[in-house]
Amino acid sequence: MVRYPPLLLMGLLLTACAAPATDLINDQGRRVRCSAAGFGVIGSAVALAAYQNCLSANQAAGYRIPGSAGAARPAAAPATGAIRPEATAAGAAAAPSYATGRDGQLRLLLPAGWQAAPPPPVLAAAQIYAVNRELDAAAAISADNRRDVADLTAYAEAFRRRLAAGLETTQVTELQEAVVAGRPALRFEVAGTGNGARLRFLFTVMAGSTQVVRINAWTTESRFAALRPQLEQLAEGLSEVPAPVVSGERGPPR
Repeated sequence: MVRYPPLLLMGLLLTACAAPATDLINDQGRRVRCSAAGFGVIGSAVALAAYQNCLSANQAAGYRIPGSAGAARPAAAPATGAIRPEATAAGAAAAPSYATGRDGQLRLLLPAGWQAAPPPPVLAAAQIYAVNRELDAAAAISADNRRDVADLTAYAEAFRRRLAAGLETTQVTELQEAVVAGRPALRFEVAGTGNGARLRFLFTVMAGSTQVVRINAWTTESRFAALRPQLEQLAEGLSEVPAPVVSGERGPPR
């Protein structure tokens, strides 16, 4: 039986994050509330996607945030989950750049069109949060110290169950071995419905030299097949930044 360290187990099972909530009203005085609740990085990704989808769908239906009566109604567009894209110049593509994790030990090469962004409150635990607003896709990257993970397969399986539990009508693939950024990894997909949004997640667990890194990338169900190669490539751009070596410190198990 795999035993997880207490702090890691708490992160998997008990960590709760504050969820955003917004009230909207239409011209007839009817009110709706968009809210989300998530647990940890995985559940929070589902919660954020559902929340954004709720806002987009209701604003497209004529609802608005009280006090913003003069705000322009959003252009008609499919109400999607993940990230509500903002207007961008047609054909414009950002030059590749790097995003660095909050602790300075992870670095992500961002392909054209992707950009680092401050994580929303429900994803505050993420080391790196990146979005592609034109593609309606996003990724959250988190990590645990490799010394705290005794079994990579059991670790990945725990997150697979957790992600599936946050969605309705789920489809879950088996764990697949992979090599990501030159490191051994496990990968799976989870698809399902959250608050009316059909989403699909590509989740990668990579065994780094000092950290076990989780790359959770997602988009809407209809876009996923075409975007999957890009979501895979995003993970390939991840690298560890060597930390200063402390005299007498032992390295992680190989």
